[in-house]
Amino acid sequence: MANKDNSEEISDLIHKLNHHLTLVYSYIDISIQYLNNETTPKEDIIRFLSEAQNTYDDVKNIIGKISDQIGKFIRANED
Repeated sequence: MANKDNSEEISDLIHKLNHHLTLVYSYIDISIQYLNNETTPKEDIIRFLSEAQNTYDDVKNIIGKISDQIGKFIRANED
């Protein structure tokens, strides 16, 4: 049962990671498009890059959680 719960947790985290990586890509892509448009206020570019950084921080946390869950899974199956 613990392995199934652990596998589901890892699956949920990977789904969440995929979503956050998509957001990071989108924020950076929008920022690049805005950089190419001279009429875009620089504050908008900074805002999207800040969102990308914040979301990237979330990505790092999610990767840490995935690593922890995989470690638990490995330890549970060592016996």
